[in-house]
Amino acid sequence: MKRYMRTFKIVSIITMMFVFNNSKAIDANGYYVTLKNDTIHAKFKIPYYPNISIDLNYLKLQEKIEVYADKKEKQELLPGDILAFSFYYTNEDLETDTVTYVSRKNTLKLGREFFQSDSAIFLRLMIKGKLSLYKYYSMGSMPAGNMGMSAVGVAQEASILEKNEKLYMYNAFKFRSDIEEYLSDCPAVVKLIEEKKYKSKHLSTIVQEYNRLCGQ
Repeated sequence: MKRYMRTFKIVSIITMMFVFNNSKAIDANGYYVTLKNDTIHAKFKIPYYPNISIDLNYLKLQEKIEVYADKKEKQELLPGDILAFSFYYTNEDLETDTVTYVSRKNTLKLGREFFQSDSAIFLRLMIKGKLSLYKYYSMGSMPAGNMGMSAVGVAQEASILEKNEKLYMYNAFKFRSDIEEYLSDCPAVVKLIEEKKYKSKHLSTIVQEYNRLCGQ
């Protein structure tokens, strides 16, 4: 059994490295925000997987973004170089999506497999407010913490919250107690969680309700 698990782990790592390193890129229009809060409109090279169901390589976008601005040569912008970037693309349903990443201090020590420095990281912004919600992607063959396997078993995604400019990741096995404590400054939302009206699958709704009721 141990031999099987070891072999499985090696094969999984090789497979994930192949997928991660064999994405292609498409052009997308958007903008990025400089450290001085200037908005620069630009064209990006967005990595994507050509042979599997996940269209964009959200994992690789956490590391860097390739940008062409004002007809200059390609630049690689790292999390410490800018405050945020956003781009628009057409998804598999032929609908236009907007994807936004923001740079945050990597206080949760995320992405050690990719980043030489853990001072900053790009996180995908899902909801912005007094309480913000981000997605963090990592490679792995088994779910861990509040991470869930993707459909193809290549990337895991985790939900990360931010309040008062501090990142927070809850424990999936203690979701209710962790979230109740974390959102204790908003009794109305805590009550709904206590009454089991909201569960972990309703995290986006919880964030929206917190901002509606206690976001002022």
